[in-house]
Amino acid sequence: MACEMCGNKEARIKAEIEGVELTVCSNCAVFGRVLSRPRAVVKNKPVYSRPAKEPVPEIIERVLDDYHVKIKSAREKRGMKQEEFSKMLNERESIMQKIESGKLTPSIALARKLEKMLRLNIVEEIKVEKQKEESVQKSSGALTIGDMLYSKKR
Repeated sequence: MACEMCGNKEARIKAEIEGVELTVCSNCAVFGRVLSRPRAVVKNKPVYSRPAKEPVPEIIERVLDDYHVKIKSAREKRGMKQEEFSKMLNERESIMQKIESGKLTPSIALARKLEKMLRLNIVEEIKVEKQKEESVQKSSGALTIGDMLYSKKR
């Protein structure tokens, strides 16, 4: 394509010159604002195949069953009352009473806060492998249109 300003045959740059969008050469592009440049073409680029991705295990966090015993004994070892301990955690005293009595299981965020303050472990991490779901077939063994469409989405 020819430059729309000087006629040069190597015009591949889009530029705005005095309010008009033109296709110009690199010499004429300096007279305006460059809008886009041609992209470099890479030929004979090697193609690499990626290895199959292994399923990533999902990590589930849960609070241990004996959390209330551990929390209460750790607090008492530090010689703290529930009132001052709940103020340190910025939580209500009634919530701490329910947690220490075992009537309320703390959220993971609160349990992590308690772990940090009392230097103990009450949250357990469980790794769960994701399993492939098998396609659902009717008891007769015959495929339906819905079964075929469901298997195509995967």
